[in-house]
Amino acid sequence: MRIRLLASWCALLLVGLAALGCKGFFTDVNTTPGTIRFVYVLNQNPSGIGSISGYLADASTGALATLTNSPTGVGTLTSLPNSMSSDAAGKFLFVSSQNVPAPGGGVNGFLINGTTGALASVGATTATAAGATPAALFVDPAARAVYVLEPGSPSKVEGFAINSSTGALSALTGSPFSLGNVNATSLAEDPSGRFLFVGANVSGGTGQILTVPINSDATLNVTTPIASVNTPTPVVSLAVTPSARFVFAADGVQGVSAFSVSSTSGALTLVGSSPFTTAGMLAPVSVAVDTQSRFIFTANRDSNSVSGFTIGASGALTAATVPPVTAGTKPLALAGDPSGAFLFVANNTSNTVSSFVILGNGTLSASSTPTANTGTGPVAVVAVP
Repeated sequence: MRIRLLASWCALLLVGLAALGCKGFFTDVNTTPGTIRFVYVLNQNPSGIGSISGYLADASTGALATLTNSPTGVGTLTSLPNSMSSDAAGKFLFVSSQNVPAPGGGVNGFLINGTTGALASVGATTATAAGATPAALFVDPAARAVYVLEPGSPSKVEGFAINSSTGALSALTGSPFSLGNVNATSLAEDPSGRFLFVGANVSGGTGQILTVPINSDATLNVTTPIASVNTPTPVVSLAVTPSARFVFAADGVQGVSAFSVSSTSGALTLVGSSPFTTAGMLAPVSVAVDTQSRFIFTANRDSNSVSGFTIGASGALTAATVPPVTAGTKPLALAGDPSGAFLFVANNTSNTVSSFVILGNGTLSASSTPTANTGTGPVAVVAVP
């Protein structure tokens, strides 16, 4: 869900085969059934009020049809929505916003109607940190909490418990949680709900990723030294495999670094030959993982394309789409459906969302209806069952 949204995709798929703890499989174009139901795109609209465009997805082709109740407004005229995420079951959708020009920001929540896809507001929560300006948001797959990244010195994570019935938010005990003096940029959660991974940039063009343990009550354990690993390039987007074996970090320049995850501590180890890259991969600003932990995809902002890689046993990446497939202009975000059959791409300056079918070798093929119109300036996309 990024932006960076994708750890929450694993959902039930009844197709006669279960694979590695996450349900779903890949077959040829237009024959892969999906568990996808709705797709939502967050439109930043810098000169006006942000909105969410909603679509009904065809389970056979991945083609998108605009919902009759779309779009839904978010925030106010002074808000700047920048991140969106949902729980794994697709019950709630949450959006973080920055206030411009006034300091401060907040989180807007929505209840997803499972029949129509309509979004019902559950209210807004003002960030509790003084002058907070949210940079990214991630929803716990089990819908226990919403985590909001607040950059700065020190950087912080706001934590909000989700009311399982209404979706209303309340601050977690101890929130905001301080990460120390790091230049935090992005976050993602281990699908099992044990660790929160936070990307940060370091002067000199490198970065680091923090591993923050999550307690059973969804609060963050920042009382002990926070484990971290250095990255060879900056970190702008993170994705965790559903198997929780690997973390991938897009650098926004020309590559993706891979890390293996300790099953006990969540500590990360850089996979050799990182960062991985391929021809035509310019400014990968978002990374997503399929639900079988077989492939990763990157949205390449400056080459208007999407790259695909297969994930090796060690976490090393091999290019699956050479050259990358063409998307709209300035693609900024990716989301896959829970079965792993389709990939959706938000294109920021063409104001569209692209639909691709994921083939069995990790390559991509445009769906029968390859694009749908969005609002102005789409920056995030979420797919729910």
